[in-house]
Amino acid sequence: MKTPIEILIESLEKNTVLVEGPISINVDGIKYRYDTYLLKYVNTAYWLRLQFEKASLFITGKEYNKSFFYEDYSFNFDRAISKNEKDRKISMKKLVILS
Repeated sequence: MKTPIEILIESLEKNTVLVEGPISINVDGIKYRYDTYLLKYVNTAYWLRLQFEKASLFITGKEYNKSFFYEDYSFNFDRAISKNEKDRKISMKKLVILS
């Protein structure tokens, strides 16, 4: 059975556009980049918001975090400011080690 975080990662990989970041080199000479997964739509679907909240609860113990980290992934949710607004975008970044 998949964990909520695995379900969220799969959903975001299927419903987003992958944007590869620039390659950087750290102090030790290791090349890396951050891949960003951006939603194709302006607003977040309700089912995706629920997956984000379940994954946040699973990882941090808090349901309403705006961001959290898991292994090489970071997640960010730009929530609506008022009840009348729609939720904004969820994004995911992944650290990719190249050498």
